[in-house]
Amino acid sequence: MMKNILCFGDSNTFGYDILKDSRFPWGVRWTSILQEKLGSDYRIIEEGMGGRTTVWEDPIENLQSGNSGGNDKRYLQKKQKKEVSVLIVSPIEVGEKIEENPYGIYMGGRTAVERSRQFPKYYKEIAEKHGFGFMIGSEYAEPCDADSIHMDAGNHKKLAEAVKDKVVQMLE
Repeated sequence: MMKNILCFGDSNTFGYDILKDSRFPWGVRWTSILQEKLGSDYRIIEEGMGGRTTVWEDPIENLQSGNSGGNDKRYLQKKQKKEVSVLIVSPIEVGEKIEENPYGIYMGGRTAVERSRQFPKYYKEIAEKHGFGFMIGSEYAEPCDADSIHMDAGNHKKLAEAVKDKVVQMLE
């Protein structure tokens, strides 16, 4: 039976390439690499969107929140019935050079670096509370120097390999 995997996330899940201001092609973004590594017994559903938040609406860009843009409650209800498995991957840390990015001020500047280092703690708490799988994205990938937020091709590959290993561990 084919296993469907929904990869729900932000611009790094979308595969945003800061250097070309476009999406990385198939075979470069981590979700497509994951599909290739897992093979035909799995179907990866790429659901990344730039600017997506998990709970709150962005005051500048409307309808970016996963809270209003998806039906997470249904997935959680199925999880409680053991029909689905959930893996939370905490986002990669914001890079040290964020303040050099012209948009860095909108991301919180230096504060964004410090806050991003707290991601694993809070995401792990949520995962443990609900019995979800968990992994720390920053243990495997980091942002590129171009903007200190988005991954380059090499880091997409590293993250894909780590997620593949965790998915196999969880589902097989």
